[in-house]
Amino acid sequence: MVNIRHFIFVVFLTGLFIFQVPTVRADDDAPMTVDRMNSLIEAIDGLVVRKSDGYWNLKIDGVPVLVIADACHDRMCILGGISKD
Repeated sequence: MVNIRHFIFVVFLTGLFIFQVPTVRADDDAPMTVDRMNSLIEAIDGLVVRKSDGYWNLKIDGVPVLVIADACHDRMCILGGISKD
């Protein structure tokens, strides 16, 4: 006899794989580029230091933040310091 919980679980997981919700971007016409990211980061901190293409050092509320972007591989990483008050 088939366990009903197991059956429902299998049907649910199968549905997740078959009917995946497509990702929706907020702005389909404007893909994220390094230059666009630079303008967003400059809006946060006007004193940002852009060391090279895809590499920024800035401070947010006194906390040092490092942003690294790799346009070729469509990846971005944000590293922020952890401080004790």
